[in-house]
Amino acid sequence: MAQAHPPFDLDGYVAEVGELVPPLELKDRVRVLSDGLRTRLPEDCPQALAILLSILGDELGEGEGMFNTSWYLMPVARFVEDHGLGHPEESLDAIEQITRRHSGEYSIRPYLDRHHDATMDRVRSWACSPSLNVRRLASEGIRPRLPWAWTLHRFVEDPAPVLEVLQVLRSDPSPYVRKSVANNLNDIARDHPDAVLERWAVESPTPETAWISRHALRVLVKNGDQRALALSGVTGGEHVRADRLVLSPATIRLGESVTRRAEIRNTHRRAHTVAVDYVVPHVRGNGRTLPEVFKLAAVELGLGESRVLEKRHPVVDREGVAGPRTGHGGLLARRAIVMWTWWIRCGTRHRAVRGTGDGGATGRHRPARPAPAPRSAARRRRRAPARRSRRTPRWRRRWRARSCCRRR
Repeated sequence: MAQAHPPFDLDGYVAEVGELVPPLELKDRVRVLSDGLRTRLPEDCPQALAILLSILGDELGEGEGMFNTSWYLMPVARFVEDHGLGHPEESLDAIEQITRRHSGEYSIRPYLDRHHDATMDRVRSWACSPSLNVRRLASEGIRPRLPWAWTLHRFVEDPAPVLEVLQVLRSDPSPYVRKSVANNLNDIARDHPDAVLERWAVESPTPETAWISRHALRVLVKNGDQRALALSGVTGGEHVRADRLVLSPATIRLGESVTRRAEIRNTHRRAHTVAVDYVVPHVRGNGRTLPEVFKLAAVELGLGESRVLEKRHPVVDREGVAGPRTGHGGLLARRAIVMWTWWIRCGTRHRAVRGTGDGGATGRHRPARPAPAPRSAARRRRRAPARRSRRTPRWRRRWRARSCCRRR
């Protein structure tokens, strides 16, 4: 930077950044770096952009991750995102150059809001670019639910403009681009599953499109969508049973693992491809549970064949989101893991079968809950709720309470 712009106050920039960034998260640190560039570069935005573009370096090739070689350009991309909105043409040109060396998927999102038509015209042209990095930006930049970015509600409600761009990239030769297209379709499938199932999963003229379709169906497969399961090649749901479900041990501490074991059996007269997932209800910091689906196995079962599946699942605390636990000293109590749901997802239907945490086998039926421990008479009186008549108005109940206090 000092070579590209000699008046740049490098020592002051280093001192300012070193003072502000230690307590901040990644994106806030990038913002501090970007704001420091803004105060030390020329006030004219196109001139400042020209200086920043002169330090970008060579374009990344296939398989060169931006976080491996060009992570240092994150403040440059943030500079365009925060300070270039007043000059959309120059800023979009800069985003195209930045994405060849890093990524412009976050920088472009404010322009989709403030300069929508001009930005979408540029995105359509990027979809035909000879650069795989620019073609990926045409898909990744317009993802409705891009992680670490704010949601593009315009495309959540109507994904037609996004699908128009993705249609151009449906058979792209680059795996880097195809993965972005599949992730984009996966976002769209959350709100418009028919658009993905009908136009993409059914119409697969090339192997590249078939791979995109399978990858884009993963959220629907996790949700148990039967059309998505059938398109994924899974069959025979009504003829597959899960028996002898076992969870062990019954009590563990955070950082340890739970072992799940089940026998999957084909009761049909022909072979079937079975996909087995399991759902873990993670307990959040506020006490609510958040179910998360994990892949267990995809197996081929012949006539009358059975297979025992086993997997260890670690119970860890991830920034307030943990596996099933009680929160008392990190102990995993029996009542916290008494119900783990295993979903057998197949082409025609799925079943939920449940297992106990004490090594028992319950088949398809829910295990009986243990009887609660008896409470003392004093505890019953203390916790017994006050009985109120539904016909008595609230004002009369309050008046009676005040009268009783005065008499006492």
